[in-house]
Amino acid sequence: MTSLRLLGSVYVGLILLIALILAFAAWWLYRRELRKNSFGKTNWLLPLLRALAIFLIVLTLAEPTLEMRQREGTPGKVHFLLDDSQSMAVDDAVAESDSPSRVGTTRLERAAIHLLEPSVGVLPQLIERFELTVSRFGSEGPVDNNHPNELVKLWSSSMAENEALPVSPLTWLPSDWGKRSAIGDSIANAMQPSTTNDQAKDTANSVVVLLSDGQHNAGQGPLKIIREQITSPTPVYVVGYGAATEPPDIALVGWDLPQRVYRSDTLSGSLIVNQTLPMNSRWKAEILHDGQVIWADDLESSENGRREIPFSFAVAPLFDKQLKSESRDATYEILPIPLEARVSTTSIEANLNNNRRRTSIDAVAQKSKLLLVDGRSRWETRFLRNLFERDPAWEIDTVLASEAWNKQHNHADSTGADSVHATLPTSRDQLFEYNLVVLGDAPASLWSSEQLGWLRDFVERGGGLVFIDGNRNHLQDTTYQPIRPLLPIRWQSSPPAGATDEVFYRTELSDAGRGLSALQLSSRESQDSKEIWRQLPLLQWMSRVEPLPGSEVLLKATSGTATHPLLVTRRFGAGRVLFFASDESWRWRYKVADLIHQRFWNQLARWTMRIPLSVQGEFVSLDTGASTVAIGKPIEVRCSLREVDGTPALDKAVTAIIRRDGEFASRIPLNSIDELPGYYSHDLLDLQPGDYQVQVEAAGYPAQALAVESRFTVESEETGEMDHIAQDVSLLQQVAKDSGGQYLNETEVSRLVDLLAPHSSGRIVQSTTILWQSCWWFSTAMLLLIVEWILRKRSGLI
Repeated sequence: MTSLRLLGSVYVGLILLIALILAFAAWWLYRRELRKNSFGKTNWLLPLLRALAIFLIVLTLAEPTLEMRQREGTPGKVHFLLDDSQSMAVDDAVAESDSPSRVGTTRLERAAIHLLEPSVGVLPQLIERFELTVSRFGSEGPVDNNHPNELVKLWSSSMAENEALPVSPLTWLPSDWGKRSAIGDSIANAMQPSTTNDQAKDTANSVVVLLSDGQHNAGQGPLKIIREQITSPTPVYVVGYGAATEPPDIALVGWDLPQRVYRSDTLSGSLIVNQTLPMNSRWKAEILHDGQVIWADDLESSENGRREIPFSFAVAPLFDKQLKSESRDATYEILPIPLEARVSTTSIEANLNNNRRRTSIDAVAQKSKLLLVDGRSRWETRFLRNLFERDPAWEIDTVLASEAWNKQHNHADSTGADSVHATLPTSRDQLFEYNLVVLGDAPASLWSSEQLGWLRDFVERGGGLVFIDGNRNHLQDTTYQPIRPLLPIRWQSSPPAGATDEVFYRTELSDAGRGLSALQLSSRESQDSKEIWRQLPLLQWMSRVEPLPGSEVLLKATSGTATHPLLVTRRFGAGRVLFFASDESWRWRYKVADLIHQRFWNQLARWTMRIPLSVQGEFVSLDTGASTVAIGKPIEVRCSLREVDGTPALDKAVTAIIRRDGEFASRIPLNSIDELPGYYSHDLLDLQPGDYQVQVEAAGYPAQALAVESRFTVESEETGEMDHIAQDVSLLQQVAKDSGGQYLNETEVSRLVDLLAPHSSGRIVQSTTILWQSCWWFSTAMLLLIVEWILRKRSGLI
């Protein structure tokens, strides 16, 4: 292959530009001179000859050189793979100071030096006998079996291209160290032949050289890739970097803490640490908020390995401090609280990049509030009240029609007396403080018509309402007419044929309920929730109802061949209504206590209740879900828009403004939610790691009126890249053995040239002709000028 190269020390582009400018100037001036006369073809030939001569003379400054490369025999092909993941950024001088070449350099730097070092480096010694390629791998993005890790080509010397070797090994270092080591996928990519027409010939003399510490953590396993090569396997020679044993280090591996807590809670969790410090070394673990240490513990290293460090601290001071830094024009139902953990020691560590880790928790301003209203203290009411009183996530107020029972209970139970009230909320705002209302078999006389109107508004504005029917039939009272439109059922005028007091009912999931997570009674995916429902104790009473159009039956009760709706739901405005046609769910406690009963009502309450959006403004509420999410997870942006009078704003053009790390990223139109008037949403997909801020704008609203912001952080998926930083010698040795190559420690890298020699049966011969110093270059320029002079003379211009 022949190629023309310009090797001038002056900027080649500048020389080419000057040559073109001067050539064009000569041509243009010449044309002006000939414009008044016509000399036939010489009118364009003479200027062209002069311009070409000047172009060649000026181009001499660029030192044009002709290079010719050709094969003699069959040169081998070697693909060098440099691992540029985070573990290759470790400086092993701490662990091994016996070799001067190791001191003060990272593993990847040493690998690049071993390849590039003048005269004694691997590449300068192989460049005449092999076609060479150097690539880098170590990915930030997702790597799986369907999307193998892509290689970053650094340098190549072949028949097709011949690049000069870099002067400094720093040229090959990455700007960002990868968090994944997809060694298997990288080997597979390097083994692919360059041409598909002559695959056998292309792979016959091909070799892969892997320079890595063996910390594989993504994609297909390297041994699997190699063992799948049934025919014409490509040998892999491996140069291992790093100490074979873990060097002295302490790494903060992760957190174990709840994602969501309440402002009044004490946050308890643990820091997960991997430490390989000398025995009895002192080290410290700390947690910080806004740069201030809020928890610390002094520790001493004992056995090397993984350990958990428990911690606990109050959330309220952090919530109050964070709230002061937020906008005063907004109310925060859920406030993200950023936290940072760090570990430190006075001992020397091999790597300081794994000593810090950030996260955030979602602090809920107040617990969810539930209003339980019933006519008497029946078994269902007692168990529900006890269930939610014991749950730290709930505050429950109980209103019973029987004042006598209230007085008796207040004296009997000092722990729960404050939750029992003789009266319902006395104002609309007081009712709207609740997230969920459970209305049992209470007489309609307990309510005023105004209070029933408030209850209807409560549901329409997003509140949750659960009806629990009873055998006194109070809910069928016509006085409840103001809230009748909320009901998803109608009562049957007569009981089903054959119904008697001795009928027992088995509970079953409906098709709609089977796909609802709120009705899953097992935390184990392998366990069939449908069978658990069928095995529950039988119900002995239920009211006879039929679902209204637009409602969904979630649970059904069967008796013989008859099937009846047991749990029915529907949307009303922005809220949700449930109707439970029996007051005997307490029977499900038989032999298992709270195991089923508590899970059922907790999940159902969370699904039904009004969940406030995290940031509340005067005209808009905004929510983006959890404050910390893993990369690849969709983010749902939800907002509620209100008019001046507080009613839902319908059919508005609403747009979400997305910023990443403070910089504008995109504008996303939000879609209205049909079943939730005034609500708009959109899913954000394929977000890259970073800190995101979201605001909304809507037609007809000034920017200041919608100046609330929701924040979240997209985190890179944890790969454990820095959990262990020792060289995985056994894996690298097995890779070399299974592929027919050989393993070398980095101290033996000089042997690599001799080991690769048998894989080449030819060489690449390169000859260079320095054109700008040759007589042919000078003669061509002179010949152009002579021909131009002769033609000029024949035309009478001289």
